Amino acid sequence: MRHTIIAGVTLALCVLAATPSTAVTIISSEGVESRYSRSDYVTEADGKPLPVIVRGVPFTGMTQSSFDVALINVLSATRQPQPATRFTVHPIGGDGGSPYRLVMVFGPSDGLAFETQCGAPDTARFGTMPAGQVKVSVALCRHGKVLSHAIASAMAADVDDPAFRMLFAELFLALFPIDSPYLGNGA
Repeated sequence: MRHTIIAGVTLALCVLAATPSTAVTIISSEGVESRYSRSDYVTEADGKPLPVIVRGVPFTGMTQSSFDVALINVLSATRQPQPATRFTVHPIGGDGGSPYRLVMVFGPSDGLAFETQCGAPDTARFGTMPAGQVKVSVALCRHGKVLSHAIASAMAADVDDPAFRMLFAELFLALFPIDSPYLGNGA
């Protein structure tokens, strides 16, 4: 009986592995720093623009500027209902009038520090990715300091792939947690 169950589970896993996945996101690293406060973020971001700095393009045939516009549409479609953040592409340098910003590095180099993403995004190194693979390092920053961060990956053919949208739906849960482990519920 035990061998039959193990064989059945093994067969099921083999079938799953052979079936193309449509929306599997792997978050390989995530964290919240002690200075993160959801209430501060909500106050600053609700109905206001949140600058997004983007480094790298995960899909062949797209320019950085066309990818940036498409990414903002994805972020806007997958964000949490509250706060009503308006994501905007922001060039490197300056803060766009907001103390907060998201820095996204697609195809991040090994050893890329989240502190570099927030403090010196123009030096954040990135590379190309194999076709169909997306890997992104994201940091939520305030005044150049890391508030929360995550690294995630997914298989996605292009910017319109549901798996690409799911990647950001999952990332938002890690980047904008309701509770800070340092401050308690809703803080």
